[in-house]
Amino acid sequence: MMKTDLYEACKIKAFIFIEKRLILLMFIAFMTGCSIENFDPKPPHTTGYILEVDGKGLLVAERISSKEFDEIKDIPIEELMDRNLSLLYITYDDLKGLK
Repeated sequence: MMKTDLYEACKIKAFIFIEKRLILLMFIAFMTGCSIENFDPKPPHTTGYILEVDGKGLLVAERISSKEFDEIKDIPIEELMDRNLSLLYITYDDLKGLK
């Protein structure tokens, strides 16, 4: 009976040892996947039509044609929010020359 208890205790210790190593391995894998080396230094790129420029940024309508832009360009921004448009607000330090 004593050998069985000793055997069970060894199994539990081995399981805990393996569990700790597995947690450590998962942590290392997670941190490696989130490292700065995977950072893409290229700035984001998008195309669209500028709907509004204010002091802080600009509102861009993405994935629309020039005909669709002509139809919506004079509609107030509040009404455009209710439509099914892909709108993107971009903040930028130097907005001179944009209209």
